[in-house]
Amino acid sequence: MRPATVLLVAIAALLVSGYEAAVSQGVFKDPAHPGKCVLEGLVLENGQIARHPQRCERIICGENSVAEIQSCGAYGLPPGKKFGKFTDPKADYPVCCNREIIDQ
Repeated sequence: MRPATVLLVAIAALLVSGYEAAVSQGVFKDPAHPGKCVLEGLVLENGQIARHPQRCERIICGENSVAEIQSCGAYGLPPGKKFGKFTDPKADYPVCCNREIIDQ
């Protein structure tokens, strides 16, 4: 196998394995709280960051009630492994995303 091909395969393996956060954005307005992000019981000021009360997510409130939501995203696992339990589900994001990796 040519060295360039080996390098490309190694880089691809590193990109597939590991942790990637999922990020989404939306407008979370409430007329009772102008200029703030209101999301499932949370009322956040522009620039404020909070953990979602029920899920392992980070919410970042921006201008005009636009919030960025960061969730656990996707993991790559080595062959012969599977996910076990979350190791600390009540921890702050992103530590709450950590899971046991066990043999299949």
